Amino acid sequence: MNPNDALNLKKLINDTEVEQTTEQIRTLKHSKKIKVSIDVICALKKRYSRLNKEQFKNIAMNQASFLYNNYTNIFNRLVSEELELDILYEFVKVLEKIENGDIDQHQGSYDIGLLLKKLYIDSTIKQDKKREKGDKRKDMKNKPKSTKNISWAQYKELYLDKE
Repeated sequence: MNPNDALNLKKLINDTEVEQTTEQIRTLKHSKKIKVSIDVICALKKRYSRLNKEQFKNIAMNQASFLYNNYTNIFNRLVSEELELDILYEFVKVLEKIENGDIDQHQGSYDIGLLLKKLYIDSTIKQDKKREKGDKRKDMKNKPKSTKNISWAQYKELYLDKE
């Protein structure tokens, strides 16, 4: 975060009543437990790939009970493969930085916001630019060739008199 953004964030925090949870995050220290649970579920997916969803969910609930009991939504999305693991690990890294005192909750929110912007907004802009390039190429391919207006006499002279 550049100094100007940091100043604006500090002003915004002072102007609004923001709940301070940095100390609570540092006290709980859930990042390592979350990461272990994610790793366990990933290993279980490989080991029990042939089980039906309900059987797998029951095994995962027993093996990764911390995630199930404390972060049920994340657990359910992870089990049903609705989450990108790379993104989830990035979120856990930011949580770990907050716990270690490297950053506070506000800097963490900013970092997560940048990650989400990169994932969703920047990638959409990139896709749109690619699509526009493709559309321009299509337009160039579909453009009719230029024609030359000629009279019947000129046509006869060019194409018919040669026979």
